[in-house]
Amino acid sequence: MRSKTTILVVDDEERNRIMLNDILTSQGYEVVQAEDGIKALERVEDAQPDVILLDLRMPNMGGLEVIRELKEDDKTKSFSFTLPSFLRNDEYDIEIETIFFRLFHYIKSEL
Repeated sequence: MRSKTTILVVDDEERNRIMLNDILTSQGYEVVQAEDGIKALERVEDAQPDVILLDLRMPNMGGLEVIRELKEDDKTKSFSFTLPSFLRNDEYDIEIETIFFRLFHYIKSEL
């Protein structure tokens, strides 16, 4: 049995992963990192995280695709996700609101 909560941090920006790693480990969490969605799916298999902090915009496979993959698998469909997308300006506000609306609808319809 694990004594620490394990958090998977998934972000293509290394500085974001480092920042979240430093904050979370200082609070006593065990942190596993992945730089894209494909690596995240591999880390989920290995680490069995309690929570996944998942960036939306990444190369190879984005955050929403990762959620879809995990929600379709009986072993991982109950996982918890947080989407700390680090956007640099306001140009994506409408798109992000749309993504969150669709994500909420997707998750609600799966419950």
